[in-house]
Formats: sequence, structure tokens, C-alpha cells
Amino acid sequence: MPTRPLSNEVLQKTIDVYIASMRSWTDSAKKLGIARSTLEHRLKVAKRRGMLGPMPKALDGFEVKEYSEQIGKNGEVKSRSTKYSPEGGGQFEVPDGYKIKGESVLTDADGQIRARWVKTKEGEEDPLQVASVVRGAFEGFVAKSPNIWRLKDHDEDSLTVYPLADFHLGMFAWSKETEGPDWDLKIAERVLTETFQELVERAPKSRKAVILGLGDLMHADSHKNQTPGSGNIMDVDTRYQKVLPKLCDIIIQCTEFVRHKHAEVEAEFKAGNHDPASTVAIRTGLDLYYRNDKHMTVNTSPSPFWWHGFGVNMLCGTHGDGAKIKDLPGIMASYKREMWGSSKSCHAFTGHVHHELCTEKDGTRVYSLRAPIPSDAWHSAEGYLSGRSMYGFHFHKDKGSTGRSEVEIL
Repeated sequence: MPTRPLSNEVLQKTIDVYIASMRSWTDSAKKLGIARSTLEHRLKVAKRRGMLGPMPKALDGFEVKEYSEQIGKNGEVKSRSTKYSPEGGGQFEVPDGYKIKGESVLTDADGQIRARWVKTKEGEEDPLQVASVVRGAFEGFVAKSPNIWRLKDHDEDSLTVYPLADFHLGMFAWSKETEGPDWDLKIAERVLTETFQELVERAPKSRKAVILGLGDLMHADSHKNQTPGSGNIMDVDTRYQKVLPKLCDIIIQCTEFVRHKHAEVEAEFKAGNHDPASTVAIRTGLDLYYRNDKHMTVNTSPSPFWWHGFGVNMLCGTHGDGAKIKDLPGIMASYKREMWGSSKSCHAFTGHVHHELCTEKDGTRVYSLRAPIPSDAWHSAEGYLSGRSMYGFHFHKDKGSTGRSEVEIL
């Protein structure tokens, strides 16, 4: 990468040493502690700036483009004309949110940069910036006091799983355009937390609980407001740097509801096709937030699958954009042979398609869950309509599935 233009101060010091050394290039370079080629380059630049000749000295950032003299009959200089132009070279500053894709440089015979063409493209969100945003959100958050009483007695043999699927936080919907409810960041925070609180209040008093993030909790994974894979443009309510901390607030608030209801809580968040990078930051931040809480366990595994054995139950979770629903029973049996072999009740949870479906294959029930959000403009125009709900699934270590809780959002 080319350096910034030489200052007149540096060039004047070079000239002074050069003259004091009786214009010896070798002695001058030695005294200045630079290579002879560097000295030669500096003197050429100084000459172009009028610092070694009869022409007037150029200001910083400029060089002599043309110089002429009008000579009288007796050889005297009658007039001088000097034209200056901005000096070539210098460092190109890449705009925020972009990175350099390619660069072409035009130089003169002396190697001086005369023109540069820099090709840029939008860059991905800086991972360090994402981590900083998440860290600040978790450190600065104070959970509201949950309206859920801590239970003194729990059912030691029961487990509740709370899937969090397809929040698409940051998505924007205008009712006049979608024929559905309005939706933005503020509405989402209120509806999601109030609905989840009601869901936890209705849940049985199981000792153990799992908060299972099934992906696409963020609508956009960077400032570009596009899906990371396909690059589809999305309707987004506000800036990524504002949405990500708000999602952290919602996740902690929902986690606090669960912690007040159940004695042992495990949290696991799997990435979706909308939020692969943000999910990594969220689960890492959640792990740091609860690192000293003996009642909380945060699993930071990067695997797209969640596995859990509970008595006779084998449970699995994944977003749903990768492995197909019909293939999940076979995947469960292949990846976790021992757990599969000792289980009598097998269940898998997915999101992604935003509508409810329960299918059974080889004795395994696979659930595709509703999303808690309304349709945006594109889905509404395509006729992709479905109901909205949040769920809790309940299991007994000896009896298998014992039902589910659902709060529908109308």
C-alpha cells in the first residue's frame, strides 16, 4: 500500500544534508540513514515542488506542473510563470462499511503516483464490532422483576422445553401494505416478552427447563439488511447496531422468566439462515452473563443440531433450512446411536417455514413451529400466511411426552 506524500519538512532536511555533503549522494544517504534510491526519490520530489530550482517553492500537497521564464536581450530574466497542481499519491481512506476489492495505480517515470483507481465493495459486519455491541448490551442490562413466583417444590422427573424460533427482530411491517398488524422493534419487544411470560406462567412446575433458540432471531445479520446467503433485500425497522442489543435484552428477560420458574435451566441457541454471525455473539455473551450462576448452563456448541437425552426421551433441535424434516429421524439415529437406542420417545423441533406441522416417521415426531411475528410485505404478497404462537413442550423421564403449552398471538 503506498505511503502518504513526503512533507516539505522532510524534503528540506534532505536538501540541507545534500548541499552540506557537497551534493554527494553516497555521503548524504549515509548521513540521513536512508538508501541511495530513497535519497534520489526525495530529491526528484523536491525538484518537482520547486525546492531545488529557480521556480517558487510549492505549498504542502502541491507540486510544480509547469515552469517558464522570459529572457531579455541581455540574458536577464524578465518574468517567470509557474503552474501548480495537487500532488499525486497519498493514502486512500476506505469508507465505513466497505473493503477494498481491487486497486490500479498509474505512475510516472520516477515512480510517483499520478492516479489511482480503487474498487470497493460492501464488507461484512466486523466480528469485533459485533462482539463489542453484544458485550455492552449484556453488561448494561438489568432484567425487569418477573411476575413469576419462585417455586418451592418442583417435579423432579419433568422437563420443559421452550423453543424460541423466528423472532426476526428488526423486521418491519406496515399494516396498510401487508393486510396484517403493524410490526417494528418496539412492538416486537412488547409482544414477545409479554407472550413468553404468559407461556412460562402456564407451564408445569418441572424442575428442569431448556431455552432452545432455533435460529432467525435476528432479521438481518449486518448493516446491509440482506440475507447472508442469497442477498435478498429485507424490510428492516432500524439499524443493526440498535436491533442486536435489543435482542440481547429480550433474551435475558425471557431467560429470567424461566429462571424464576424452574430450578435448573439450560440455554442453547442455533443459527438460522438470517443470523449465523449474530447467533455466535449472542450465545457467547449469554455464557459470559450467566457464567457464575449455578442454576444456568449455556451451551456454546457451534453444531447446527441440539441433542438432549432425558430419561426415555431423545430430543433434537435445528433451524430447518439445512436438514429436511423427513431426514431428521435418520440423522438422530446416526449421529447419536447410543441415545437413540436407549430412547422410547423421540422428538425434533424446527422453525424456518413459519407454519405449524407435526409429522411422524420411524416413531419420531418432528415439529415445524409457527413464528410469533406477522408477515412482511414480501411474504404477504406471495400469500405465505400462517398463525402466530409461542410454545412450551413438556416431558417426563419415564412417561415420555406429557403435552405442550401454547399461547397464540392474535
